[in-house]
Amino acid sequence: MAEQQDYEQQIEGLHVALATVQREHTQRLSEFHAAFHPVWGSLMKTGYQNSQFASQVARFACLYSSHVGNLRFYSPNKSYRALQDEMPHDVL
Repeated sequence: MAEQQDYEQQIEGLHVALATVQREHTQRLSEFHAAFHPVWGSLMKTGYQNSQFASQVARFACLYSSHVGNLRFYSPNKSYRALQDEMPHDVL
């Protein structure tokens, strides 16, 4: 009987510890999210996944460069556009 009470006390202690950790996690997560833009949030991540913007940057880097870091050599004002496709009736 005493052994069962010991287990129940240990379990209760673990529940209290779990609740404490969950409160701290929630608080720190709130502080983390508060550091980002209030509407847009994190620019490069949505939770554990890349954001749509980060995916676009990665696709862009794959098209024009072997590594996104290589883009640092270009002005942010540089425009990357594909040639416009012309229809046969456009060519005269």
